[in-house]
Amino acid sequence: MGQSGFPIAARIALGVVGVGCVVAVGLVVAPNKATPPSPKPSVPEPAEVETVETAEAPEQALPTREPFEPGMLLVGDPAPAITASRWYRGEPTDRLELGRVHVVDLWATWCAPCVRAMPHLSELQAQYADDGLRVIAVSIDKGNGAEDQVERFVERRADDIGFDVALDEGATNADWLDASGRTTIPTSFVVDAEGTVVWIGNPLEPAGEDGGPIIDYVLREVVAGTYDIEHEIELARGDILEARRAREQQNRVQELSSQMGTLWGEGEIDEALALIDEIVEIDPVGNAGLAVRKAEVLLAERNKPLEASEYFESLIDGPYFDDNDTLLRLANLFSGSLDPGELGRDAAVTAASLVASRPGADPNTILVLAKAQFAAGQQADAVKSAIWARDFFEFGTPEYEYYNQFVLQYERTN
Repeated sequence: MGQSGFPIAARIALGVVGVGCVVAVGLVVAPNKATPPSPKPSVPEPAEVETVETAEAPEQALPTREPFEPGMLLVGDPAPAITASRWYRGEPTDRLELGRVHVVDLWATWCAPCVRAMPHLSELQAQYADDGLRVIAVSIDKGNGAEDQVERFVERRADDIGFDVALDEGATNADWLDASGRTTIPTSFVVDAEGTVVWIGNPLEPAGEDGGPIIDYVLREVVAGTYDIEHEIELARGDILEARRAREQQNRVQELSSQMGTLWGEGEIDEALALIDEIVEIDPVGNAGLAVRKAEVLLAERNKPLEASEYFESLIDGPYFDDNDTLLRLANLFSGSLDPGELGRDAAVTAASLVASRPGADPNTILVLAKAQFAAGQQADAVKSAIWARDFFEFGTPEYEYYNQFVLQYERTN
């Protein structure tokens, strides 16, 4: 957020009920309630400009920079070009000018919330005119009659429009609105004097103690040079960075899995098992089965009970401490017919005890604990756990009788 303490992060919401139109073919979402007229802003009328096919960029055009994520427009990215088929007000430009703060607003003549936002955009233009602010409203109206329709609209709404107006040629909608992931209009983009997009949202989206639009706070801080752009960039790029990390991890896991499969097929089992550790470290949740398989191979196929038990302990203390299912699978394995030794038996009790002590423990979980305790030579504890599991059910029911057989089994002395 900026230095004002205002929670700017809230601005990314996709539209606000009652102040946004969904952009879709044949679909208009707009409120039915009429809006009282807003006071006319005291701003000079931008000069009328005839239709212009092409326009040369000013000398201080924005430098060429790449967006953070190709095909997307995020806070922190360079502002794209504006491709207009016609300018109705203001000097035609395709690239925003360095040294000036801009608000680029995408709107349409059929969008009631867009119309309602125009007086406020005019007020902002007037308020920050001396600071060099330029508000450009780019219509995304389509169809053969779009040019005339926007012209008539601008003429009728002259009192509400104190900013520059253009008609999109097509690419502006794609490069700004679509690329930002926005699906509603009006959508405004605040661009700082360095040509960086610093805020994206609805120009009427309210927030703050007085309920004023977020864009007011953003512009105030951008113009004053106090806007915390680095924080906003971090927020905007967080999901992208996380997705990148996930892709990198997935690619690495696939690479290691392929190597492991090759080693396994060539009989290099120890080397293959070592790769499992790397895979589990990268993605323990997605490869829990692989971790259990390594323990099983060490215990049952490689006949290395001590190594298997030490590995089991490392899993309990490490990535699977909170993974009840994996802990129970391992507890069952190390309390079964294969003898892992005292270390492995005790580890099975530890794992099963952790799960049984947690909320939601059911009779089956508690029975795993009883079996582990019995296998570890903890007969009295095994009986208590079996009774605990049995007493979940009414005496005489099939479930009661099922669990009671374990009580009777564990009560027998060797």
